[in-house]
Amino acid sequence: MDFLFIYICLDFNYALNDIKIKKQCNAICFHSQQAAEKVLKALLKEIKPSEEIIRTHDISFLFEEIKNNYPIDEEMRKWGILLTKYESNSRYDFCEKIDETQAETAIIMAKKIYKWANEKIKEHENLQKKTNTKTPKPKLVPKNKDPKTKTNNLSR
Repeated sequence: MDFLFIYICLDFNYALNDIKIKKQCNAICFHSQQAAEKVLKALLKEIKPSEEIIRTHDISFLFEEIKNNYPIDEEMRKWGILLTKYESNSRYDFCEKIDETQAETAIIMAKKIYKWANEKIKEHENLQKKTNTKTPKPKLVPKNKDPKTKTNNLSR
């Protein structure tokens, strides 16, 4: 999960740099969407550690996956819909141009989603510590030995 937080921070950094230096509003919205998407995937990974990370850019879909564990208020659902549009609409020149107000709003929405998801991750981690029921990560075990290379082929 740590690698997701690195990417989240990078996306926020890109968005904030774009707004301060270049005023590239489309890029700001794209990176804001990416930050929100990745923090929700990090929350899902915390909730369901044995499952693969879902391959989607649809924040509304990620909220649907999370709602069984944590309620999602209507305002956040609306943010998810709007930010999801920025994933594709802000990446390409032929799409609509986004103004500074929309870009600033996208950063605010992404930060609020980040804060909410990060709180839920911490709640989940604390609950796991209290109940001591954290799902162990699979260990690498020798599958077979290759006598020619004298190394083990490892599998999960």
